[in-house]
Amino acid sequence: DVYVYFGSDGNGRTGAIESTTAGQTFSFSTFSNAPGGPGFSPADYLLTEDEGIGNPNANYCVFRGQTESDFSVQVNRGSGNSGIHAIQIVGTVVPEVKLIDVNHDESADTTELTWESLPGQVFEIAKSLDLSGDPATWPRILTGVQAGPDETTSLVVDVAAAEAEAFYKVFQIPAPPLFEDDFETDTGWVAIVNDANGNTNWERGTPNGSTGPLSGADDSINAWTTNLGDFGTDSDISLRSPTIDLTGVAAAELSFDAYRDGDGFGEFASLRFLRASDLVQLGEESVIDMTFFDADWVAQTIPVVAEALGESVVIEFNFVSDSSPDAFSGLSIDNVRMATP
Repeated sequence: DVYVYFGSDGNGRTGAIESTTAGQTFSFSTFSNAPGGPGFSPADYLLTEDEGIGNPNANYCVFRGQTESDFSVQVNRGSGNSGIHAIQIVGTVVPEVKLIDVNHDESADTTELTWESLPGQVFEIAKSLDLSGDPATWPRILTGVQAGPDETTSLVVDVAAAEAEAFYKVFQIPAPPLFEDDFETDTGWVAIVNDANGNTNWERGTPNGSTGPLSGADDSINAWTTNLGDFGTDSDISLRSPTIDLTGVAAAELSFDAYRDGDGFGEFASLRFLRASDLVQLGEESVIDMTFFDADWVAQTIPVVAEALGESVVIEFNFVSDSSPDAFSGLSIDNVRMATP
């Protein structure tokens, strides 16, 4: 995790901290600045997690889960001067797996491990003939082990071991995404016009509206957008994903990049989860706030509703416009990803 501390010589000055490598931008209003003084106490530290234009009072932000060797960050000034005071890199803790039982079957010469787990988690099994060295460096004998459906996982990890003594360790590793699509190829999303006018539809390609994005997120070629040019009036359109299997998944988050570009009051957008077999809506819809006028792509994260867990589902993005003719691009989305937390 990368912590970025920022401020100015006065409070209330707006701006944003942007990292192109992390693909995130956090807005702020400077707060608790003490020029020429002792600084401020830990109680005065305020975190911003606002990836829109809310500009909350803050003096630091966190770019979490960074794994690349390079990292870039910059200040985008708003109503006044501001700058970066410090950058702190904090190593994240690898989750410790609690081993419950080790069972060696002498007749079959097999070793079975049982450990605590949750559905959706992924593990690796390491083995060593002695306890020397860091267990993280032990050779892996099994990788990509999926957790069982309950609160524990049991697995025969070693068959016909020739050694009289061996040591094992279970590591939890980041699970691969349940679904991921950057829209650079056609993967089977379906665009639907729900109104009688047909003035707008979801289109995949390079956006080219009067305002809004002129490329996909991260300067990619393709995104899905409400018309590649400007959206039309009196529209009600939906975009549905391919089927995503959430069988055995206990929790999941949906993330995507959005570019919201409208008049701020005449458009409505939402996201729903549908059961794949009959397209019935599962749980409550999540509103995509179209009152924001984005200056760039903004990362969005939405928890998958409990009613969708354990089902095969379809993601549905919906966009509605009013009767006022506007020269805006509407809503564009890119880099849809669903993963376990």
